[in-house]
Amino acid sequence: MTINKTFSKAGLAAFPLCLLSTIISTTVSAQDQLGAEINQQIGQEIERVLVRGRLQTAAESIVTERIESDKVVDILGIEQISRAGDSNIADALRRVPGLTLVDGKFIYIRGLGERYQNVTLNGAAVPSPDLTRNVIPLDIFPTAIVADIAVQKGYTADKSAVFGGGAIDIRTTAIPDSFMAYVGASGGINSLSDSYLDYPGGNDFGKEDGTRAFPSIVSSTLGSTFINDGDLDISPSAIQDTASRNGSAITFEQAEALNRELALGFNRDLDISEKDSSVQDMGFEVGIGDTYDIGGEFTLGGLVTLNYDESIRTQDRISRRLEEPEEEFTETTKSTQNTSVTVTAAVALKWGYDHSIESKNFFIRNTDDETFVSNEYNDTSGFSSGGGFRNYEGIFEQRELEINQFSGRHILGEDTRDLIGLDSTFLDDLELTWFYSDSNATTEIPNAFTSVATFSRDTTTNEFSNVNISLGGIVSNGLQFDNLDLDDQLESSGFEMKLPLYAGDWAFELSGGTRIDKRGRISDQLTLTIDGSSIVNSLVTDSISTRFSDEAISNADNGFELALESSEFSPSLAATKVEAVFGQVNIDWNDELTLVLGSRFEDYRQVSAIFNPLAVSSPILPNLDSNSFTEGELPEGIFQDDGIYPSASAVYKIYDFWAETFKLNLMWSEN
Repeated sequence: MTINKTFSKAGLAAFPLCLLSTIISTTVSAQDQLGAEINQQIGQEIERVLVRGRLQTAAESIVTERIESDKVVDILGIEQISRAGDSNIADALRRVPGLTLVDGKFIYIRGLGERYQNVTLNGAAVPSPDLTRNVIPLDIFPTAIVADIAVQKGYTADKSAVFGGGAIDIRTTAIPDSFMAYVGASGGINSLSDSYLDYPGGNDFGKEDGTRAFPSIVSSTLGSTFINDGDLDISPSAIQDTASRNGSAITFEQAEALNRELALGFNRDLDISEKDSSVQDMGFEVGIGDTYDIGGEFTLGGLVTLNYDESIRTQDRISRRLEEPEEEFTETTKSTQNTSVTVTAAVALKWGYDHSIESKNFFIRNTDDETFVSNEYNDTSGFSSGGGFRNYEGIFEQRELEINQFSGRHILGEDTRDLIGLDSTFLDDLELTWFYSDSNATTEIPNAFTSVATFSRDTTTNEFSNVNISLGGIVSNGLQFDNLDLDDQLESSGFEMKLPLYAGDWAFELSGGTRIDKRGRISDQLTLTIDGSSIVNSLVTDSISTRFSDEAISNADNGFELALESSEFSPSLAATKVEAVFGQVNIDWNDELTLVLGSRFEDYRQVSAIFNPLAVSSPILPNLDSNSFTEGELPEGIFQDDGIYPSASAVYKIYDFWAETFKLNLMWSEN
């Protein structure tokens, strides 16, 4: 027999609440006795006051915030996320109504794509480590750092004008009011699959261990020697021409030998194999935090956390061509080894209730090591022909995000007025909030490889034979390496002021502020191939390390050559600057009817350029702060736009109708 014991926060909180209830009850009983005695003496009744306390859970506070909000907003709290067991924010958000998870990392709100969403962290914009999009892949954020997630589905003037489907604000864990510490571990096994695909090469806590690094000899050669008219060239003829221009002429055979030496710089030990492991998941987390009273109503608090997770997933899929689904299709087996490391450090200084300054710092590293083996049947070699092509691929993608945030909240409250000697005025409870965020996102894909082989298949037994990695441009370009790098930096800052005013049953809140986002993004890609003569195909092998061994490449008779291929994405550099000011007025009558009117002005500037990353050490962009250019006179690569974006909303609350609080929202906006 198994006995399950569960201890919950609510259960632990029940003891002090019971104790409080007992004290209150005892006190009230004593007051009753004392009141009776006094009544006998003076013949009067004494009013009795009963106080009851109840701890509000995080879930209840989220429901309260949703009800009290004057926006159309959904809030996902950490209690809901914990119960579902989601490991990252992307998985958690798919549980919000109206949201759809796409590709395991992007959120569609009401059917609109990821580029129509605006994602912020504690209200500040953060850069994207995605190579082809400027939106943030949400799978990079672990749920361990989350306090709650707010999804706003209607535009208001305090949000960025880049608002189509909605805005997602990730609000991170707050510094605790008292000492807390935790240690946790997790693990998982797969009883249905105990194997996965892998190739040589590892990582150290998610960081590439150097096995896949781009050869320094190739990088230095490309960057300083073989550049003709701004174009990179590493062919034997270019090597010979460069040597001749430098006054040290060499023969073409010597140039070929130098080219082969460059090819030997690449790691070619890339044979894909199947490994056994039923352990699919493992991880641990630690955290510690506390708050100290340092005197003079000042408190200092801090929180440090570390989370580490590893997982292995294997997928089998079939993609069929619509015209000939039984003849032309691709069978793919894909294994992904994911590693996630998150470190957070936060500190906060508070003075009473009126003032607080906080710093939150994050380091997030997320890597995917993907291995593919696929059998392809196409129009030249259909399934019934007994032939086909086998593709070998390995991609190691390392994404890192570093974020440093500073924020403050200041209220003209009673303590502040007493400190500066200010009498009560209409400026009472004037609130100022501000933030500054400096963040950097990087993505590296070092030497992702691709190689193609041909094979024969027995149409009766479905057994494969003569699997042979081909050279000479017959079915492929030999062994291909892709290197991609992205660096995205973003500086975000702003402030907002709020002033509450009251007149009878009417409450007003005037608010306004400004925001500036400055961003620079640079990316480049290099694709190189090692290919040889078709005569090498006489040696049948499905081993990459054998086909491209040192001995095979060094043999001049095999005709191996390292070539720089054209890039699918040209190396590029882009910068944007967004300046915005906004204002809102909130009118509330008797907590039943609320009207919110607002407007936002944004000025957007963008400049982009294509450059040679190995020939230009520090590309220069036009100054985005300059006001010297006007529309119609913009230089090539520069875009400028500005506009005013209004919004209006109405909220009507009915109490004890269908629910304790029935809320109706109406919104209009132009953005």
